[in-house]
Amino acid sequence: MIISPNRAKLFDANISKVFDQEFNQYDEYKQFVQNLTSKQQFEEVAMFSEVPLPSKVGELEDFPMVEAVAGPKRRWVHEKYGFELIASKEAIDDELFPVIVNTGKAAATAMRHRLEIQGVYDYDMAFTANSVGPSDTASETLCSTSHATFVGAGGATQANRPDTDITLGVDSLWAAIDNFAGLTDREGQPIVKIPRKLMTNAVNKRVCKEILDSMNMPYSMNREDNVLKSEGITPVYSHYLISSTAWFLMTDTPPVWFYTRQPVTIEAESRASNQSRAWILSMRISHGPRTWEDVYGSTGA
Repeated sequence: MIISPNRAKLFDANISKVFDQEFNQYDEYKQFVQNLTSKQQFEEVAMFSEVPLPSKVGELEDFPMVEAVAGPKRRWVHEKYGFELIASKEAIDDELFPVIVNTGKAAATAMRHRLEIQGVYDYDMAFTANSVGPSDTASETLCSTSHATFVGAGGATQANRPDTDITLGVDSLWAAIDNFAGLTDREGQPIVKIPRKLMTNAVNKRVCKEILDSMNMPYSMNREDNVLKSEGITPVYSHYLISSTAWFLMTDTPPVWFYTRQPVTIEAESRASNQSRAWILSMRISHGPRTWEDVYGSTGA
């Protein structure tokens, strides 16, 4: 055996310690996804149409039967991410303990980057990749100027993206709020989605604060009150969002579901074949939108 049990425990414990310290520094992505856990090979959820308004029923009259039409299914298939760290016999014999432990810290940084990149992935692809739609096979982008309803469910085509993409500002944000107010369910009734979060790249923090926190209308000299301040919208930021101009207004129940099937684990073993100590780091996750009604987005200008 190339390393004693006690020494192995020392290496393992310190790598786990620095990994946890670095890995748990922040979780940006949890602000704009629904963070869920899974105990299955995959997760699948079906959507259903709304039922009509209840009718007036007379004395001794039979109640009318209603049926919810089955809609498309959305599936989340978990994917594994990870890598392996190896400390050679030479590194251990030469007592390069700090180097090996700091490698564990770097591994934590890399794993955290992966989580954040996957957490924002569906927003990066919101205008280009099909992820929602009226059938089991996704046929519409998350943010679109034309979302169809599924067959038999009723309802008209609706949008959650401006016809012409526009920069984040007071007027464009009000247009997004008004769009939420106009959404209807598949029976034509108000869907009542209340926007609460504004998500964009972290480089736009100043713009968001000027728009949402100013007492007076930003970029205006007439001292008019900034009524956006009373809308209760909270800015959230991602350093990992690819676009520096895209922005998304969403409800408290974000459209993207993010499942953790297996959180990050570290498995250690000694290998006699090449006289090394190895640490395997892995996780299993999946993510994707369930539907589009909880978000409004633009690529910016």
